[in-house]
Amino acid sequence: SNRYFKNIHSIYLGMRYIHRPPNLVCFIDFNMNLTAFHETFRLGIPSISLVSSDFSYAAITFPIFSNVTSFEVFTFYLSFLRS
Repeated sequence: SNRYFKNIHSIYLGMRYIHRPPNLVCFIDFNMNLTAFHETFRLGIPSISLVSSDFSYAAITFPIFSNVTSFEVFTFYLSFLRS
């Protein structure tokens, strides 16, 4: 149980410096982050996400249609968001 709390502490260590909600949230893999997406949607925070055309994207503020299974697509969008 102590190891579990150490792991949680290391994952969320940077959260203590956040004093206000973010202006925008980017999701690279929407299906792996459904809980986080529902929370941002509930709080009214805009979101950007890579989605495939067969996915229901109605709640995403700025959907980016792409091949979500391609590693090259992920690296391209990550480098684009960094710049």
